[in-house]
Amino acid sequence: MTMLFKKTREIAEKIDNFLDVIQKASIDFKKGWICFLNGEIKECKLFTESVDSLEEKADALRREIENNIYSETLIPQSRGDVLAILENSDNVLNLLSRITIHLLIEMPEINKKYKKNFIELVDAVSDAVDAMVMAVRSYFKDIATIRDYINKVKIFEKDTDRIGEELERAVFKEKIELARKIQIKYFVEKLEQIADLAEDVTDRLTIYSIKRETW
Repeated sequence: MTMLFKKTREIAEKIDNFLDVIQKASIDFKKGWICFLNGEIKECKLFTESVDSLEEKADALRREIENNIYSETLIPQSRGDVLAILENSDNVLNLLSRITIHLLIEMPEINKKYKKNFIELVDAVSDAVDAMVMAVRSYFKDIATIRDYINKVKIFEKDTDRIGEELERAVFKEKIELARKIQIKYFVEKLEQIADLAEDVTDRLTIYSIKRETW
């Protein structure tokens, strides 16, 4: 992160660690969902606990970074932008954690024939989060590459919408209780919301990167 934090290696490393935590949580989030869809509930619980622990770690890192930036009066020209990037990225991780917890609380009954659809949806969501993280890294390290990752997030977000809509249409054609249909729809919409939040982060990055170019 030499471009934005040339004189503050400690903060640069903390931001790197913060982004590493989000990526690790995205991986465990996906693994947890796959375990759930395979009926491996104990394993799903372990990944859920991991995501929850990583969410707490990210919160602590974000607060440390914010305190450092304010106490050392760093980057006054973009302080607000940087803090917003961290907070909005953290919101994505918070949602990852909440959804995995609710998955185990509600234990939705998902027909095996929709397993592939859900895995595709979770893959697209995880890919969107990973691309978001890479876009944020680019903002700090190599802003010339940020556009590629922003575009990838948009592609993955569209994939989640497409897969989610197809899944909902199929489920609501099923001859099952309306309550089950609504419950499955809830989780589909929450998964889509993660990708939406990731896209929101990169939409803001587009604006912040333009501002960086005017310094």
